Amino acid sequence: MSSPLSPAAHVRLSGVHFSFGERPVLSGVALAAAAGERVAIVGENGRGKTTLLRVLAGDLTADEQLARAGTPGLGELGLLGGHDRRRPAAELSVGARRRLDLVLVLARRPHVVLLDEPTNHLSATLVDELTAALEVTPAAVVIVTHDRQLSRDTENWPRLAL
Repeated sequence: MSSPLSPAAHVRLSGVHFSFGERPVLSGVALAAAAGERVAIVGENGRGKTTLLRVLAGDLTADEQLARAGTPGLGELGLLGGHDRRRPAAELSVGARRRLDLVLVLARRPHVVLLDEPTNHLSATLVDELTAALEVTPAAVVIVTHDRQLSRDTENWPRLAL
C-alpha cells in the first residue's frame, strides 16, 4: 500500500564522490529534486551520468542516502491506449512494451523516477507520450538522455552537467 505523496519527499545528494578503483567518476556532485520537480543529467559519454543514477537508485554506495516520493494512477498517465490495455503483453509492439514497463514502474507510486536513456528505440510519438507522462507525475524525476527530442521537450527542466 502506498502512502500519500509528502511535499517533503525528495532525492538529494551533496558533495558525492565516487570512483571505480583508482578512476574518479564523480567528484563533489550535488543534486536535489523535491516531489514534482524534474532534473535532466547531461554530459558526454563517460562523464558519470549512469553512475550517478546508480548512486541515486542505491545500486552503488556514495556518501548520502535518499528519500523517495509517489505518482498518479495509471489512467492519468495516458501511456497505454484502450486497445493495448486489453492485449497480452507478448502481443504488444516493442514500443508498447516499453510503455507498459514504465506504467508498471509508475503504478508502484515511487517517490523518485530515475530514467537512463528512456527513449532508446521509441518513435517520436512515444517520446512525446513519455514526456507528457513525466510531466504529470508528482514524483521527483531524474533523467539521463542524449535524445534530441527528449532534450528539447525537457529544456525547461533544471540541468546537471557532468
